[in-house]
Amino acid sequence: MSNRRKRVNEARLPCNNEQDAWRESCPTSSQIKASIHQAVEEIFASLEATAAQTLFASVEKTVRSLVFSLGRLFLAYFLAFRHEHSRGEVEEAKKRGDFRERKPQPRLLDRREASLRRGPD
Repeated sequence: MSNRRKRVNEARLPCNNEQDAWRESCPTSSQIKASIHQAVEEIFASLEATAAQTLFASVEKTVRSLVFSLGRLFLAYFLAFRHEHSRGEVEEAKKRGDFRERKPQPRLLDRREASLRRGPD
């Protein structure tokens, strides 16, 4: 269950649906990579479907939200890949006593949400 509000009916604010499947368990880098490939195909399909019928400003808004979603996926991929490939370093740090292991915590990657939690600058 999500701990954040959804903004489904407010078109100018994305819902971050690409992260919904990760609420119960952390994704692997290969799962995120597959999502990235799927998102790129969806962007191409969206552009091709609206090429002749839509104003540029509308297409630009749509592409912008899709690219931000893609950016969050790339950042999630980096974090998952780094986590998966840093096991040796973590084990060494545990032996030295420099590392205290905790359960993985779900994170939502969205600058807007972080700025809402911090308050106005």
